[in-house]
Amino acid sequence: MVAKMVFVVAVAVALLVVADRQDVVHKWGVVGSCEVVRSPAGDKNEWRACKEGLFTGFPTLVGDCNFQSQTRGYQYWRCSRSTS
Repeated sequence: MVAKMVFVVAVAVALLVVADRQDVVHKWGVVGSCEVVRSPAGDKNEWRACKEGLFTGFPTLVGDCNFQSQTRGYQYWRCSRSTS
């Protein structure tokens, strides 16, 4: 009985490590993520498109960036160039 529990825990931990290293949670849309996108013409700031995650919703960039708009499944944020 104890051996089965240890095996199940070991498999679960291994799956979590693989998922973390391969960024599976973002690729599958489980958690939200953001990526840098092209700025509108003449805008020198960095823009990010954030995709909604199935479990976590949209990532928040409040404090670092300013919310600009939302379309189906994405939020767009305007950030200063120094934001990483």
